[in-house]
Amino acid sequence: MLALDIDGTLTSSLKKIPEEVVSFLRESQMPICLITGRHFPSIEPLLKQIDFPYLLALQNGAKVMEMPAQKVLFTQYLTADMLPSLLLKCADPILYSETVCYWRPGRHTEKMQTYLTKRMNAMSEVWVEIDSLIPSPKKAFPAVKWIVEEKMVSQILEGLQGIDVEVSSIRDPFDRNFCVVQVTKANKGSIVKWLKNTFGEPVIAAGDDYNDLSMLENADISIAMATAPKEVREVADIIAPSAKEMGIIEGLSHAFKSWI
Repeated sequence: MLALDIDGTLTSSLKKIPEEVVSFLRESQMPICLITGRHFPSIEPLLKQIDFPYLLALQNGAKVMEMPAQKVLFTQYLTADMLPSLLLKCADPILYSETVCYWRPGRHTEKMQTYLTKRMNAMSEVWVEIDSLIPSPKKAFPAVKWIVEEKMVSQILEGLQGIDVEVSSIRDPFDRNFCVVQVTKANKGSIVKWLKNTFGEPVIAAGDDYNDLSMLENADISIAMATAPKEVREVADIIAPSAKEMGIIEGLSHAFKSWI
């Protein structure tokens, strides 16, 4: 079983996985679970070229589906009563539902409003402006995110300490000069554990950022991309070349040989 991150691992593009990578995965005939921090509307264009069955875990494992049928297997969502504890003074969150993102533009600087609007359009996301996050526009959310400049990350992480949620921070796949801090009920490692328990097979996992750490730590063979942070590379069994070089092919080929 393969558990694979998408952005920065399978591809360096927001909209397309290299055909060589898709062909390699198809020809491997391995069962595959793609595990991404994105929600479905932003990742759907990239998935259309995958013409074989696979599992898809969205928002770091908040929702798991059989693809291409889009059959939902299970969800692990944040509930609305958790929102008050997530409203930090240092930065305003964005609430991700299954299809729509809710935000308060006036709580962001002009620079960030410009960036977030550009990002929203590029990633095919629908953002709805709201005046207040309390009461919540939805009863449950797959994820809450802060999309910020890197200097804000430590303040957000400090503000989230002690709250019973899964917290991860990554470089923004749209522009790696910015960061995404994401709060969910699940993490990628919990999906790897579920794959092992459900299918009874060892797992090869590959990723490139901090939200992939739990996935790599719970895999039988772990692959980190060369562009991954040092802490992620240190837990990996194999270091693969970058996604721009389609390095996942080399990394998985090495893993398959190690398995024999």
